[in-house]
Formats: sequence, structure tokens, C-alpha cells
Amino acid sequence: MADTLPMYVYVGKLYQALAKRRPYVTYNRDESHAGVVVAAGFRYAKEDIEILSHRLDSDVYGRVVREASETFLEKPGTKLSVLVETDIDKDHPMRELSRAYPAVEIRRVPKSLQKLYKCNFMTMDKFGYRFEPDRDSCNATVVVYDEDHLGLLRVLRQLFASLRERSAVLN
Repeated sequence: MADTLPMYVYVGKLYQALAKRRPYVTYNRDESHAGVVVAAGFRYAKEDIEILSHRLDSDVYGRVVREASETFLEKPGTKLSVLVETDIDKDHPMRELSRAYPAVEIRRVPKSLQKLYKCNFMTMDKFGYRFEPDRDSCNATVVVYDEDHLGLLRVLRQLFASLRERSAVLN
């Protein structure tokens, strides 16, 4: 499991796979590993990031992710779409990003739709994802450039699009 690897090994393997566009599948089950994966996604995505999160936990979406997401958003043609299930503070890093970059959209998923799924996830372009099957846990599968697992990526992107259509923009 990912949490048994020293952090530098976990980070090295993930970044090497992303840099070389090689198939890689791993797991994580704590906030520090989640933050590493999210930041790496922002670093290597070229077009769009989609995030469905129960509460945009500050331990994951804090300073390091904020810096990585700013670098991503400064590239022309990029877009960050976030769906959240709970209220987030006005000073949350993602809310600050939405005020600073027009390419950031945050929407709130209605409670009636939240009953239809239990997961959290992040998609990176069409090459990878981080998938938590249980929104109340950081246990996740991380997949990049692995053809055997990219069918789920298409499903997650379709789910995101469907939920986004029915969610209200968070002001």
C-alpha cells in the first residue's frame, strides 16, 4: 500500500510515471498522500481538472495544492471545475482561486443528488484520476496512463458532467 512507502518514494514513483507518461496505479489512504496526488495532477494536466469533493478538506487542498493549481491556471486554455457537497468558507484556497481566475468554477451539488453516489474523485485531462469510493474516507485508487483502468475515467467524467448540470454555482 502507498502509506507503507516512504513519502519520497511515493512521490518519486508518481512523478516519474507522469513525466514519462507511463502507466501507473497506486493507492493512498491519508491526507498527505492525497495532497501529493492532487498537486501532481495540477502539475501535469494540460487542459482540465475536475474535482468532486464532499468538503474540500483543507489538509488536502491547502497551500501546496493552491500553488500547483495557480501554476496550472496560468497556462492558456486550462479549466478547473469543482463540485462540492458542503459549504466552504469564503477564505478557503479554492474560493480564493475562483475569485482570482475566471477559469475556475465551483458548484454545490444538491442534497437530493448526493444520495445517488458515495464517492469523491479528481480527473486529470483524459489520462488519470484519483478515486475515493467512500466520500468519508481518504482511501483512494490513483491511476495515470493505464489503459486497463481508463474506462472508469470516462465514467467519472460523465458522472461529473451530469452532476455539474444539476448543481448551482457557489457564490
